[in-house]
Amino acid sequence: MNIYLNKEKLETHSNNKSEIIEIINSKLGEEIIEKIYLDEVEVEYNYFLNNDLDLERFDEINFVSKDVNKLITESLQEAEIYLPKLKQGLIESSQLFKTGDYNKANEIFNRAVDGLEWYLNILNSIIDLKEDTTVEEVEGLLKKFNMALNRAMISLNKKEYNNFADLLEVEIIEYLDKLQSYHQELVEEN
Repeated sequence: MNIYLNKEKLETHSNNKSEIIEIINSKLGEEIIEKIYLDEVEVEYNYFLNNDLDLERFDEINFVSKDVNKLITESLQEAEIYLPKLKQGLIESSQLFKTGDYNKANEIFNRAVDGLEWYLNILNSIIDLKEDTTVEEVEGLLKKFNMALNRAMISLNKKEYNNFADLLEVEIIEYLDKLQSYHQELVEEN
């Protein structure tokens, strides 16, 4: 079996996953693994790590890395494009709750929740990658955002739709704006 990092063959004869990961990590520097190919099949890094794979059955394993700062910048740019759509979905959902169109409001809100989850995962991933103290501010903001989201969900569960709509429009959107401001600083920083 041949092991590659960015198409460069590594000198190793190990079939032990832990040893392979250790060798790869020692060569990464300021990069992280973006993709892994088992022969020609792309697999996620977590899949590779967390599954019992018989590595001997593969002819080659190719690890593809990406610069951490470049990955952060790309993720933030993608989020920047998506965030206005997410806010619009929350506002539309809020307005529909206020007018009593609960089915349509729930449908839009559920899509917005998926978007929120995606956005928060990006921010949390960036926090994990950054090694400076500037992330403490966003971590605190994320905690407050989650508390506001919990208050909103309690109102929704109690069918207090007007209160829920107000929380969406006031608190949730406000925290998204603050998070967006923070991630704009990260884009400029990278």
